Amino acid sequence: MDTLTMVSDDESCRQAGRLADELSSALIGLTDDITDAIAHAQRRIAEALDADRTTLIEFSGGAVREIYQWASDDVPPVDVHAHALRLTWLLDRSGSAHGTVALARIPDELPLEAATPGFLEHLREVAVRSAVLIPIAIAGERACVLVVETVRTERRWPAPLVARLRLLAEILTGALRRSRQEATLRHSQEEVARLIDSADTQFHRMLLMTAYATGVRRAELAHLQVRDIDSQKDGHPRSGRQGTQRPGCHAQFQAAGGSARVLARAAAQTRGSGCFPATAGILPTIPSPPR
Repeated sequence: MDTLTMVSDDESCRQAGRLADELSSALIGLTDDITDAIAHAQRRIAEALDADRTTLIEFSGGAVREIYQWASDDVPPVDVHAHALRLTWLLDRSGSAHGTVALARIPDELPLEAATPGFLEHLREVAVRSAVLIPIAIAGERACVLVVETVRTERRWPAPLVARLRLLAEILTGALRRSRQEATLRHSQEEVARLIDSADTQFHRMLLMTAYATGVRRAELAHLQVRDIDSQKDGHPRSGRQGTQRPGCHAQFQAAGGSARVLARAAAQTRGSGCFPATAGILPTIPSPPR
């Protein structure tokens, strides 16, 4: 008897397509902790496909970094970490590092390499009957894997539906990646703020602000002159590496109670005293140029 689910493939594709549009709009600007948003998205995916369990596995450096799972209350609980590792193992044994693995009947359609006694026993424990595994790669490295499973019934995974699931997986992967990048940026900004606050004097703080905000080299900063400041561009030095000006530069100068022009004058006065001061161990002491 054919036990494949009778849910229309066309209807599943339409629902998955609408869900992709909805999640794309909902997650595009979300950069804070998105754990709840990911859980909500997983539940919506399962509901749209009449699935019982969805797992999103995030990777970093080839290793599992985080696991997100939603499961229906009608299916037995599983060890989330152990199950994710087994799913990753199945993907690795499928013979396609970045391709989709779609299994309408488990264990009948398992790749021969994956049909080991231990894995078959795991499948019986988690009661999975159908599954699709969709890996997403970024820059050639596995970033995430979206897994959708059915427990109560079996179902097909036609190509149009898999394509829409891949789009959903890409949306979730992009949201996670933006969240990680924002967290890294916030940490970096906090580190820079602590470094600037640790400076002993206002002058040293302005040195660090200029180096961070404009990207000038240490030697350029040590020999900065008033004439080097472009008054038509908010007081930014004309020299320095192209394209390295940091956001918030003007605000940083204002917070320090001065501008790059003031810094240039102070630097010139300091050079007249015979040396250019070191700053928090970052900028070396540079003697004045010989006359």
